[in-house]
Amino acid sequence: ELVKQVANAAHSSGIELAGENAIEQYDTTALDQTLFSARTYHLDGLTFLRLSEGMFSGENWEHFMDFMKDMSGEEESKEKEIQEDLDALHGEVGSVENTVGRIEALSIFIAVLVG
Repeated sequence: ELVKQVANAAHSSGIELAGENAIEQYDTTALDQTLFSARTYHLDGLTFLRLSEGMFSGENWEHFMDFMKDMSGEEESKEKEIQEDLDALHGEVGSVENTVGRIEALSIFIAVLVG
């Protein structure tokens, strides 16, 4: 309830509000809930935390790509650009030591798409 009150106050006052995911989950239910919350609370940005190797395994990557497309709200003409960016990010997955840089890059990417 408090989050809803803060989000409504920020939105009605023209103050930008950003959020973040709290748990490392990549299934469609969790990503759909994140998308729903971002739209419900009129978020201007979203930091996607806990970028890990698990995100790129199995169907998780495809779920995340669909989530990014939904978050961006862009037309099909932008889908190719988004796909290229996501593929480039996917290709950069390497050692755990590089995780922080990937998280920062992804946070900026998501903020640009949502903004």
